[in-house]
Amino acid sequence: MVLIYQILEFVFSLVYFALIARVFLSWIPHDTHHPMIQMIHRVTDPLLDPFRRVGPLGGMGIDLSPIFAFLALGLIKRVLYTVIF
Repeated sequence: MVLIYQILEFVFSLVYFALIARVFLSWIPHDTHHPMIQMIHRVTDPLLDPFRRVGPLGGMGIDLSPIFAFLALGLIKRVLYTVIF
């Protein structure tokens, strides 16, 4: 059971790190063709896209989808841990 917990913690940490990296990348110019940046986009796009489609968030000039993605990940993590453990 401890191994499952450690694996889940590792996966959630990687996703949180990828989201934070994605936020920082949005603030600086970068090469979108770099393999590491493409990997970050592949990991985070499925999390961010549903929140970008929900409402007029993009019209404000600020992308709030990472905030909602962090909240959703926290909720998923809490529910998953409650069910498993």
